[in-house]
Amino acid sequence: MKRILVGLAIVSAAIGGSVAYYWNRATALPDWYTEAPGETRFALAPLAQVPTETSQTEQIDETVTVESILNQNLTADPVAEGRVPLEVTLSEADLNQVMATAIAQEPQAGRLLASAKGVQTTIEGDRIQSGAVMNLSEIPASALPREGQQALTQLTERFPRLSNRDIYVGIEGSPQLKGDRLSLGDDAVIRIGRMSLAVDDIAYQLGISQAELERQLSALLTQQGLTPERVQIVDGQLVISGTVPAQ
Repeated sequence: MKRILVGLAIVSAAIGGSVAYYWNRATALPDWYTEAPGETRFALAPLAQVPTETSQTEQIDETVTVESILNQNLTADPVAEGRVPLEVTLSEADLNQVMATAIAQEPQAGRLLASAKGVQTTIEGDRIQSGAVMNLSEIPASALPREGQQALTQLTERFPRLSNRDIYVGIEGSPQLKGDRLSLGDDAVIRIGRMSLAVDDIAYQLGISQAELERQLSALLTQQGLTPERVQIVDGQLVISGTVPAQ
């Protein structure tokens, strides 16, 4: 959490030379939020649960689990050598819940999600983008460590207009497999508004760990016994091919 605030301060300082242009890009909000603000908020269920939603306005069902999402979207083939080949097809809505659950496994990131005004995962072309809209004034400073509180104070004092402004922060990449681990690829980027920043350049300051997110995503699949062998985007959906133990 504190690294996210420090990262925003670094970005804000870096754009000082061309304030108007970079301010507009850094504070731009995604269409899914501006077109329906307040309707995309993700209500965190217990970490074992992942609510699914088929639209931005549908009521969240907090009894739906990651396992049920995978089971509802898989296509299994006949048993082969004790393993069942299958495909899991995830829509944007399904993937949004899985991504949010993976992020929430880390306590500070989970606290950040809880204060987010909107969380969404989108699939465009061969890339996935997952991010959240948050207002700095709504991040509970009392829950932050001392360094995080100092970063928040410095940021809002240097740029007062940010103190009560919605900001979008996300991560974007092309899904692929590295071994049996689901990855967002070497070309993954951090999104702040409409700005794209190399993960290696700013991920640490922002507190966004691509490796940790990928590890949590892979762990969710492993918990269900799924060994992924291929991942691709087909017709705007994420298709994961692999095997599970035969029952």
